[in-house]
Amino acid sequence: MKALAIYALEVLACSGVLLGAYAILLDRRVRFRWCRAYLLASTLVAALIPLLRIPVWPGKVIEVAPTVALPAEEWTAEVIEEAAPVVTPEILCLAGYLVGVSLIAGVMLWQVVRIRRLRRGAAITRTDRFTLVRTPQRIASFSFFRSIYIWDQTPAAELQAIVAHEASHIAHRHSAERVAMECMKAALWWNPFVWLTARRLTEAEEFEADSDVLASGYDIEHYMKTIFRQLFGYSPEIANGLRDSLTKKRFKMMTTKTPGRHSLLRLAGTLPAVIGLLCAFSFTTRAAEIRIAETEKTPADNVATASDKTKKEVSVTVIKDGKPLPGAIVLISGSNIGTVTDTNGTARISAAPGSELAISFVGCKTEKIRVSDTPGGEAHALTLTSADNQLDAISITPGAKKADKKAAAGKAVLKITLANTTEAAAGATVVIAGTKTGVVADAKGEALIEAPEGAVLEIGYPDYLSASVVVGKQSDYAVRLVPENSKTGKHPDSGDNATPKPLFVVDGVEQASIDNLDPQSIESVSVLKNQSATALYGPRGKNGVVVVVTTKGAAKPVTEEAAFDEKTGAIKKTAVNYDEVEPFIIAEKMPSFQGGDLNTFRTWVQERIQYPAEAAKQNIKGRVVVSFEIKTDGTLADLMVLQSPDKLLSDEACRVIESSPKWTPGEQRGQKVTVKYTLPVDFRTAAAKQATAQAAPAGDEPFLITEVMPSFQGGDLSAFRQWVQMHVRYPAEAMKQNIQGRVVTSFIVEKDGSVSNINVLQSPGKLLSDEASRVIGNVPADAWAPGRQRGQAVRVKLTVPVDFRLQGSGKAPGQAEKVSGSVDEIVVVGYSTPKK
Repeated sequence: MKALAIYALEVLACSGVLLGAYAILLDRRVRFRWCRAYLLASTLVAALIPLLRIPVWPGKVIEVAPTVALPAEEWTAEVIEEAAPVVTPEILCLAGYLVGVSLIAGVMLWQVVRIRRLRRGAAITRTDRFTLVRTPQRIASFSFFRSIYIWDQTPAAELQAIVAHEASHIAHRHSAERVAMECMKAALWWNPFVWLTARRLTEAEEFEADSDVLASGYDIEHYMKTIFRQLFGYSPEIANGLRDSLTKKRFKMMTTKTPGRHSLLRLAGTLPAVIGLLCAFSFTTRAAEIRIAETEKTPADNVATASDKTKKEVSVTVIKDGKPLPGAIVLISGSNIGTVTDTNGTARISAAPGSELAISFVGCKTEKIRVSDTPGGEAHALTLTSADNQLDAISITPGAKKADKKAAAGKAVLKITLANTTEAAAGATVVIAGTKTGVVADAKGEALIEAPEGAVLEIGYPDYLSASVVVGKQSDYAVRLVPENSKTGKHPDSGDNATPKPLFVVDGVEQASIDNLDPQSIESVSVLKNQSATALYGPRGKNGVVVVVTTKGAAKPVTEEAAFDEKTGAIKKTAVNYDEVEPFIIAEKMPSFQGGDLNTFRTWVQERIQYPAEAAKQNIKGRVVVSFEIKTDGTLADLMVLQSPDKLLSDEACRVIESSPKWTPGEQRGQKVTVKYTLPVDFRTAAAKQATAQAAPAGDEPFLITEVMPSFQGGDLSAFRQWVQMHVRYPAEAMKQNIQGRVVTSFIVEKDGSVSNINVLQSPGKLLSDEASRVIGNVPADAWAPGRQRGQAVRVKLTVPVDFRLQGSGKAPGQAEKVSGSVDEIVVVGYSTPKK
């Protein structure tokens, strides 16, 4: 936006200066054809000068140290795109600009159409020089390209002068100039100087035509009277004609002789204005020159000094991964002279024949080229390759002993996976033993941590045995974690109780088992594993999902196969009687519903869904979770029930969602794609609604749910959970006594943002509840913004579950379901004291 504003101001400045130079030096002082050429060219030049970038001024000279330590590895960062606003100032400016262009262009086209209509019923006479159109409509005479339009009632005495005037316009091709100027007016309609320039161009063309008529011998007084008689009637702006508000200026031009001497000198006088504008808006500084700071003179430097006269221009283009590489250092070996490549990956340097150039870049091998002995410039192109890192896989066993050997700190890269699966251990903790320093593995199971050689890294992951790594000379480690049930000596996939049970889904309804299911009623069975299962069913699908379709539910779309694509985030699946699709979970442009997003669709469903009477009679309630896809044509398809407490509720949810009108499909890289959505629908009975109603409590009792919930440090309740997670500590005495479990604490965020009434609702021991209360009570002042109901600050009661878990002991006992409206659980992991 700022760049556009600067460009507009620079165009205005250039237009004003060039038009001022015309008025002072050229207007009616040189031949009219020079005036016309200058006016057309100056309008175009004024728009181009601010766009030019001519490197003229000398750039900065940057000196760097002769030796630079460069890290061997490359760093990467995850970029999270924020949703761009629908309407931005740039879009509004573009819309206004296009409206102006459309209006002016539309007026010009309409004038052309009206000119063509004048031929209807007109007498047309064709000659070698022009076509004369005598129309019955009363118009002011004008010409447009090779046609002259006059009123058929024009007196014969005036006809000869009119035709001579318009023939001059045709001979000088004035119509083409007017059309070109109108196009520039449409493109630069916001520039008032363009409109003034177009007016001056019309003057020059009329002056030139009048001059030609008088030069051919016409009486000046008779010609002036003819012009007066032509002041009435239709005359389009895009055409050339006798009718014009310039009449007074034209008469003055006819009766006053303006000297036209020194025309070329006057034209040359406009060059300083053009050069000044180039200096102000187009000339830029050259690229910075990087020089290696001198330390001491070397024999190679002396040789280079002696051979300065024989140096030649060498161009080096550096490529990496098939693309130009900017910022690569090009250095003359044995000297302190060098430069860097530009945005096109090209660097130019003066080097003596026979010298050697060294090309280097961070994380790449240094390459060298030799300058040839032949005279004249030369060009080289080379490709840099990344420096190889050795990946040494090691075998890790739980309980490895700590090493006492100390070394300089280095970076260790761990790739952590889970045994008996292909999953990465995303979220695994990597801690340097004996310290509080640690990191968390990313989605690929990779963790980067700085640790000295000989340090012990401890790796933890829920429901898996802890492992340890001794940092050695290598920088990369592969760690494979073993499930806790392997302690019994049984294979994780064998034994009566060792194998975790998968999730069973029968006709879209989750069930504990399928032991009581009639085998004859099974239509099909499919199995989802790994990320295919967790992508659809979340943590519940961690141990796999068995999808069963009975003969009753066979009419519904059923997923036969599912595979999770880590690169695109899409789930590929095949449905009965449906073509194979690859729905996206997240697309660059998500689908929109009636101009809104998924929340608009949620509101639409809320307005149409009804509580089934039979379900209300039987007091059936709960959450129905459905998934559906928005196809490339905007239709809603592949509706599937992922979770439902009863078929009555799921049927009602499906009925409403299936009646959805068309969406605007999502797009990925400009192409329409299928996008998958998951929508939860909560069915609550009247008693449940009354329990969660947002009516004001009696007196000054705290609210449980408000229109605007309290916010913590500018974020939502998740920000408070993260703050507690960072500050809570596992009490040492509790770890020593192997005390673990869930502590549920409630507190009130007062109207002024302070915290009060901290109460422990559930706790396995006083040590853990005291720690949770300590952290919540130490919240910084002004950290909370109070909740609001109907615009007023109110008291809000919140509940915080904190899970204290000892590593290697599975889930903590006493874990209850998440309390409705509570902050997401906080997990504190400790390391239990091994029993002797």
